[in-house]
Formats: sequence, structure tokens, C-alpha cells
Amino acid sequence: MPPSRTHIHELVTAYLGRHPGERPALGPLVEALDAPGEVTARAMIPGHITCSAAVIDHDGRVLHVRHNASGGTWLLPGGHVEPEDATLMAAAVREIHEETGIPPQALRRSAAFRHEPADIDVHPIDANPAKGEPAHQHYDFRFVFHLVPPSAETTPQPEEVSGTDWRPIDQVTSLTMRSKLLAADLSAGPEPVLRHGPRRGRGVSGGVPADHRGVPSGPQPELTHGEPEDPVVLPGPDLVRRAAGTGA
Repeated sequence: MPPSRTHIHELVTAYLGRHPGERPALGPLVEALDAPGEVTARAMIPGHITCSAAVIDHDGRVLHVRHNASGGTWLLPGGHVEPEDATLMAAAVREIHEETGIPPQALRRSAAFRHEPADIDVHPIDANPAKGEPAHQHYDFRFVFHLVPPSAETTPQPEEVSGTDWRPIDQVTSLTMRSKLLAADLSAGPEPVLRHGPRRGRGVSGGVPADHRGVPSGPQPELTHGEPEDPVVLPGPDLVRRAAGTGA
């Protein structure tokens, strides 16, 4: 099932609690959440939710992709929510893997934002007659992750992405996301991103120390026994197996 309306309401409420001045700009999203229909469905017009992510490496750089559909514009990896995404963060993690090849195991969420979006942006999308899509709006929920290994090989998805690039935070192409990242205290270090449930006996240990850039500086958490302590945020086991190269 797609992310629940309750889950999305909680994220929006928490976000507006941190950024009350953005309430007018997010008016269309709030209205969409109170209207009938599935707000995460691509067919929902006049607008629907999308998800993207800032992946920060050990040098404090943010991953960008050259997106084909945008005419080669450099953007954060992201896209539409799929029915199998349990949460919006799960959709962002899936998009990172699909567009760049970076697996879920290589990511840790930021302690500065945890499971909440760092930025929610409302922007217009032009009509696409080839797909039968009229002009509409995207309500883009943007999450933050840290890269666990010192580096990661990227494999762009050729159908959607023609290149990848790591850029300093002050060169993030989204001005609103750039300002949120520059204002955030990333020194608390990354937290584990949990596996998809509901199976018992599979969890993740706590966060790890980090330097002033929010870069992991100690041993990385390992999967441990015990009940997961946070909401489901990652795609299901099939994607995890594919990312690890152990399944079809």
C-alpha cells in the first residue's frame, strides 16, 4: 500500500512547525491532503506528491543527477511515489537506488532531520501530451541521507539519468534545499535507516559519531536482533536483495 494519509499529514505538520512561514506556499498540498483521492498517485491532478533526496558524502558534497526529462538539468535524485512504498522516505531511498545505483545499505539518514523532510517544494510541471498529462504541480518532499562508505560508484539509469555529480552544499541547485542544508546542524552524525518490516527480529543499532560535516567517523551500525524502533522507511526485501546482487 502507498504511504498513508496519516503518515503524510504528520510529516507536513512537523515541517510547518519548523517553517510556519511556508504555510501559504504549501496551501495547495494541504488542500490536496484534505481532498478525496490518492495524493501520491501520478494520475492525481492538479497535483501530487513526489520524493527526492540529498545524499551527502564524506567530503560534505551532495549527489546530483542530470535528469533527461528536465532537459538535462542537474537535480537531486527523486521521482514519483510507487504503490509499494510504505513511507515517503522509502520512495526517496528507492529513487536513489534506481537512478544512481547506490543501494539502501550504503545510506544513513541525517540526525538533523531524521525521518522528516528537510524541504517541501511546490513547483509547476509542464503538460506532457506524449503521456497524456496536463500541466500540474509536484509537492516534492526532500529527505537527507549520509553516504556510509568513503565513496560510492554510481550507475545512472539511462532511461531517466545521463550523469551524476557531487557538488558542495553551497552549490546545491535547489535554492530552498541549499538554504535548509546550510542552516542545519549536520554535526550530530547520521542515524541508521531501518529495513522494511513487519518481520520481527530484524532491526538496526543506534547512530554513529561524526565530524563537523556530519560525516561518519566511527564504526557503522550493523543489523542486529530486536524489534525495529522506528517507522518503516525502506523498500521491501526484494529491492534490498537486488541492491546486494543476491536476487533477480
